[in-house]
Amino acid sequence: MMAEAGGQDSADWAEALLRPALTRSLPAPPIETRDQRLPLGELEWHDAERLFLRLLSTVRQVQFAKLFGVPGQAQAGIDAYARLPPDLTGRDTSGRNYIALQSRRVTSLTAAKIEKAVDDFLEGEWAAKTSSFYFATSVDLQDTKLDTAIRQQAERLAELKITFVPWGLQEVSALLKEHPRIVEDFFGRPWVERFCGPEAVSALADKTFVRVADWTETTAVRPAQTLRAFLAHHQWDDGDPKTQAGNVTAMATFAESIRILSRPAREMLVLVLRRGRDLIGPTGFGATYAVELQELVDVTELTMSEVMSRAGQLAVRNLVKIKYEDWDFDDFAGPYVATRPHFGDVQWEDIVSYCGAHQVSLEEIFVDLRFDLLDDPAADSRDGAPPGHPSAP
Repeated sequence: MMAEAGGQDSADWAEALLRPALTRSLPAPPIETRDQRLPLGELEWHDAERLFLRLLSTVRQVQFAKLFGVPGQAQAGIDAYARLPPDLTGRDTSGRNYIALQSRRVTSLTAAKIEKAVDDFLEGEWAAKTSSFYFATSVDLQDTKLDTAIRQQAERLAELKITFVPWGLQEVSALLKEHPRIVEDFFGRPWVERFCGPEAVSALADKTFVRVADWTETTAVRPAQTLRAFLAHHQWDDGDPKTQAGNVTAMATFAESIRILSRPAREMLVLVLRRGRDLIGPTGFGATYAVELQELVDVTELTMSEVMSRAGQLAVRNLVKIKYEDWDFDDFAGPYVATRPHFGDVQWEDIVSYCGAHQVSLEEIFVDLRFDLLDDPAADSRDGAPPGHPSAP
C-alpha cells in the first residue's frame, strides 16, 4: 500500500509540475506584414498600359483584349479595349459589347484630370459601344477630392448606362495579390516574394505551366512548295501539275489564316485539336474537335478569362465556335469550344491525321508554322526548335 501511495504521490507531483507548462499561453508570433502596394509609378508608361490590359483580360471574362492605337494617333480617349463574350442570358446589350480602358501612369492626379478623362472618352467613338469604362492609374485614389470626382463621374456615366470602374494604386495592387505570375512578369520575382509571399515564389518555381503568354512574338510561315508527302498520305496526287498547284495555293491560304493569329491563340488551337473529341458536328461537313472550356482551364492552369481571350481570337476568325447552351454534344456538362469546318480544300482532320502518321507535332504546323513539313516530314532544320519543344532533337 505504501508503494502504491508513494507512486500516486509522485504522479500527482509530476502533474503539478507539468500543468503550468501545458496551460500557459504560447508567445504570439511576430507580425510580418507583406508589402500591400506595388510600385506602379516606377513602370514605364507603355509597360503600365500592358499591365492594366493584362489585368483586365484576367479579371474579366472577355473574348479578346488589346491595346488601341500607337503614339501620335488619335485614340478617342482610350488606350485599350476588350470585346465581351456573348451574353449568357440572352439580354439585349444595346450594342455595348466592349470594355474600354484609359491608362494614366502619372506622378500626380487632380479631380479636373479625372473629369477630363471622362470628357475625352465621351467625345470619342467608343462611348456608344462601351458598357464599362476603366480609369486605371498609378496614383492612389484615396484623397477625398479624387474620391468626390470619382463618384461624380460614376453618376455621370451611369446616366448613359456605362459603368465607371476606377483602378488606382490600391485597387490594382489588391487585384494583383492573387496573380503572382503577372507580378513576376512586370516587377520581377523579388517582388513576388515581398508582395505575394514565399509560397507564391515556390509555386512559380515548382509548377510547369502551359505558357501561352508570348504576346509579341511573330513567326513567318515556312510555306509548302509541293505538298508531296501530304498528298501521298491522302492518295490525292493524280499527277496533274495544275491540281498540285491548286492544292499548294489552298494550303497557302489556310496557312495565312493561322499566321495572323497571336501565338497564344495558335497554342490554344493545338490544345483544342489535341484534346477535343473527334466528332461529326451538326453540319455533317468535316470533323469537329470539341472540348469543354473548363478542361482547357484545368490543363493550362490559366484563368477562364485567359482561355476565353485566346479562344475568342479563334472565334473572331471563324476557326472555332464557342457554345454556352443548346449543346450539339449531349455528354458535355458546360460551355465548350469546337472547331468550325474549313470551307475549302483543307480540313482540320486532314492535317491531324497526317501529323499522327508521320511523327510531326501539331505545334510544328500550327504554332511554328512549319507547313514545309507537309512536303517532307523529315525536312531540314528541326534543330532550331527551342529546348523542350516536341520538334527539338
